[in-house]
Amino acid sequence: MFLPGRSERPYGNRRYFPIFEAAVRHKLVAGIQFGGAPGTPPTASGWPTYYAEEAVGMATFSRAS
Repeated sequence: MFLPGRSERPYGNRRYFPIFEAAVRHKLVAGIQFGGAPGTPPTASGWPTYYAEEAVGMATFSRAS
């Protein structure tokens, strides 16, 4: 099971507990991969124009809870 690296809320939020409980119940591994679209631009200047900009930006992406 893959989860996008960028989500609407941090993965420690209770909203995601059912996903992790199902993974444990079915003995699945949960991994986080590049990507995701929480609905808000990932940078202060808006959405990236090119894939390379988004890929480089993911390396520095952090979310305050």
